[in-house]
Amino acid sequence: MERGTLLDSRFVILDALGAEHKTAVFRAFDTVDREMRALKIFPSELGGKAGVADAFAAEVQGLIALDHPCLMGVYGSQQADDDRLLLALEYVRGVPLRKFMDPMPVLPLRAMLQIVAQITEGIQHAHGAGVLHGAIAADTILVVRVPNRTTTAKLINFKLASIEGNSGLSKSEEHGAADWNEHDDFPVELLDTDRDIYALGRLLYEIVSSRCINLEGWMTAPEGSV
Repeated sequence: MERGTLLDSRFVILDALGAEHKTAVFRAFDTVDREMRALKIFPSELGGKAGVADAFAAEVQGLIALDHPCLMGVYGSQQADDDRLLLALEYVRGVPLRKFMDPMPVLPLRAMLQIVAQITEGIQHAHGAGVLHGAIAADTILVVRVPNRTTTAKLINFKLASIEGNSGLSKSEEHGAADWNEHDDFPVELLDTDRDIYALGRLLYEIVSSRCINLEGWMTAPEGSV
């Protein structure tokens, strides 16, 4: 999509931030709120399916209600004239947690404690509002440096049931997390909130030890780890 394209008489496209199959994310200027946004665009064949747009809008309303510094802000959704679904998100300048950890065999203690506490607080806030994440992994967390030189972790990419159930894509394809299938081996008896907590526990292990847990439960250390 070309720079300067106006979508739905509101969003001016500036730069491409990422793409996965037919879903794309752009940096865009919201001419109504006068703010920079990350604009996620779902394809028209998805938005054109019966009931999907209404379910999508209802689900997004639950995300809009969340207000926590460790959760990416969600500001609204729209359906364009060509049936594409638009999701307006907080534009965050950050580095995925996995990339943030890559240069370090083990995170410094202070950074580790900050990130663990922030992710946990964000999930607690979401669960308190009755919202599940459903895709917690090192690739769905951004690490942001703020002006006072502290580090803030922001959880992004909440799973949208209205999208996943109708897209025809696998979970890894839909959420753009390279390790999603690797992390989708939850015990079947877990409740929804327990699944988030289970995924959070595995993520915390990865942060603390710089190791990943694979499907069989073995620990696989990245090169250079001890």
